Amino acid sequence: MTVRERMLSAIRREPVDRIPAATYNFHPLGNFSTEPGYAPMLEALRESENIGIVCKVDAGRKGGRGKLFSQTHKIEGDNTFTITQVESPKGELRTVHKKPGNQPGYTVEPLIKDDRDVERFLSLPGDPALIDMSPVKDTSEKLEDKGQ
Repeated sequence: MTVRERMLSAIRREPVDRIPAATYNFHPLGNFSTEPGYAPMLEALRESENIGIVCKVDAGRKGGRGKLFSQTHKIEGDNTFTITQVESPKGELRTVHKKPGNQPGYTVEPLIKDDRDVERFLSLPGDPALIDMSPVKDTSEKLEDKGQ
């Protein structure tokens, strides 16, 4: 079995030739791939015949509510703020995400803060977006038999 076949068989609860192992979101396609300190681990991962790769990939979206959203980024010192605004028929919604340098980000202002925001959110149109799986397919092809 290839690493990919082993991982997918285990997910489907089918028999495997050995217990699969995979990294989660540590892979040669990540932002850290150019950092010298990660090079030995990435090389070992590339050469391994037993370790797979599981990486998150956003599927693209076309249409739907996406056109109602806008984002701006603001940098203050070491922090990056992402401000997302949504225009609903009953008024604007806003959320703010803070990303300190070299640390995980977190929400500092939630999208829904009170009952009026619930009404604004519920007034958004229910138009479904069309999903574009090409980013997922591209990543899957780059990983070859190493992952999904």
